Amino acid sequence: AIANHPDVCTVELRERFKTANHIARWLTQSEVQDSTPFLDAGIDGSGQVVAISDTGVDLDHCYFRDGGGNAPGRGSVNLAARKVVQYVPFVNDDDYKYGHGTHVAGTAAGKRLDGTGMAEGAAPAAKIAFADVGDSAGNLRLPLDRQLLQTGRPHAQVHSASWGSDFNFYTTQARNFDQHMFENDEFLIVVAAGNSGHGDAPNTVGSPATAKNVIAVGAHHSTGGSNPRGSLGPSYIADFSSRGPTSDGRTKPDILATGMAVVSAGALPDVFGECDPSRPPSPGGKSDGLLSLQGTSMAAPLVSGTALLVRQYFVDGYYPTGARDGTAPLVSNPTGALIKAVIMNSGQWLTGVDNGAAGVTPVAPYDNAQNFGRLSLQDALYLPGRTNMQITAFDRRAVEDGTSVSETVVVDKSDGCAYDKLVVTLVWTEPGSQPG
Repeated sequence: AIANHPDVCTVELRERFKTANHIARWLTQSEVQDSTPFLDAGIDGSGQVVAISDTGVDLDHCYFRDGGGNAPGRGSVNLAARKVVQYVPFVNDDDYKYGHGTHVAGTAAGKRLDGTGMAEGAAPAAKIAFADVGDSAGNLRLPLDRQLLQTGRPHAQVHSASWGSDFNFYTTQARNFDQHMFENDEFLIVVAAGNSGHGDAPNTVGSPATAKNVIAVGAHHSTGGSNPRGSLGPSYIADFSSRGPTSDGRTKPDILATGMAVVSAGALPDVFGECDPSRPPSPGGKSDGLLSLQGTSMAAPLVSGTALLVRQYFVDGYYPTGARDGTAPLVSNPTGALIKAVIMNSGQWLTGVDNGAAGVTPVAPYDNAQNFGRLSLQDALYLPGRTNMQITAFDRRAVEDGTSVSETVVVDKSDGCAYDKLVVTLVWTEPGSQPG
């Protein structure tokens, strides 16, 4: 058999990949309607670039249109472009009507050209480097992993992938994603966990979300008019959100974000300059240039955009005082591991899985339904008088085998710090492992 040949390392099936905000944004930042303290403080993704691989982007949509004649680069990055700085046409160079990729890109970093949009992204001032890996029917055809992950480099430090497979084991692609993050320690990959959790089905998180170093994102419900009738709200996990563990026993997903009835950009390839309607579409609906979708595909770019805000917080010198005072940043080039640690440390426990008429399934901290819980930026980073906790960050600290390192921290409850406990999250990035 070929598996026994001395030159064969591993044999696995070829994966078939599939695609897996306005309320989502304030729900992530403050849980208070229309309150976005980080955007108000100038932490809006400025200076950051997110790489996204998906079915395409409708470049003349008002959330992406340049307006200044600066076309996105193809082989290179054009930072002069207002929003999309690179467009790599691995498959083609557009999106289909109300396509998946345009919606995902809008959730991460969409920003209206002429004012404030109804459904702008989590990091509206960030720019986008896009890898078009989908055809006009929404089918995905991926390039080599090393080609895919070069999208936007060296400017993009976060790659958002709202797609995956049904393979629950540690695949070659999961290994490649881990190895790329290990060799580029400032880089972070965010992956949708999948939408196969119906009936509380275990082992449904699919590769490449089975990788060790990435953030695998599950989905919880939204709130208010963005929630389908009868759903229980943001303290409940969406029933479709894929569950862990991985086949080798690791807990997944890593964190959850809003993935139910997320309103974002809607592609209309035959219309130039499509934009906001007079009112947002209802859950699952579409209207003019907006579209409501659900899935972990919608939760992942919300986490990716939030990761850009976390990165800007460090790079622009907001850490540790919560204010940009002109001094040199203490963490000028944060690792992907630090960004992941901040996001996971923010997690808030959920009540259960909303299975609709089938009732609620109980959940527990660090289980395979919620793991670290729901992303909450106000419980992640310090803004004086605006957020719930202060933080101390340690980055690029090495602990050799057989040794230990001690750190001392002071718990400061001044300036609106409401936390009554010390919460510590340790994240490291390790090499890729043998697939299997």
